[in-house]
Amino acid sequence: MRKVPDIAHRNMFPAAIDKLGLKKGAEIGVFEGSFSSLLLEKSSLEVLYSIDAWRRVDGGLMEESFLKATLALNQYGDRSVVIRSPSPVAADLFEDGSLDFIYIDADHRYEAVLADLNLWVPKVRRGGIISGHDYSGKGCGICKAMTTDEQPQRYKKKVKAAVNKFVSDNGIDLLTTRERCPSWWFVAK
Repeated sequence: MRKVPDIAHRNMFPAAIDKLGLKKGAEIGVFEGSFSSLLLEKSSLEVLYSIDAWRRVDGGLMEESFLKATLALNQYGDRSVVIRSPSPVAADLFEDGSLDFIYIDADHRYEAVLADLNLWVPKVRRGGIISGHDYSGKGCGICKAMTTDEQPQRYKKKVKAAVNKFVSDNGIDLLTTRERCPSWWFVAK
């Protein structure tokens, strides 16, 4: 078994992807495409599926964010596949064990994070990386899609609670980055 790389900051995921020889990944929750762009630019991924419904929790569309994401990701050609779909629908497009890497940064509500974990973890092959963003509970990375004017920090602690529940229930050793708004990750069993 390969040594698990140290990932101190989420910008180090591309180097870890290459060190582990991961080739096929998905980011679930793309917003404007900046992290998908970083993954494609700095790693040797053969294909990255960038999946997002581009809808706010109140149902409103996020057309400007969708356009920014597609413009940012078009430059990567066939290595970048943008899928505009809710996470549960998109998960059905992938066979179990067909991905090497996932990064979840979609709906930050507790039930949605648990649902994403239950849907997407089986899609990652043994030895692959399952990861996500906004583990701090500080709300520092939560995008406009997850907030309202009345409750701007409503979902700030839900990601951490859901991830903790999932790893506890499944006997998984969780790792986190060491930054202000940490990412979480673990190796697929």
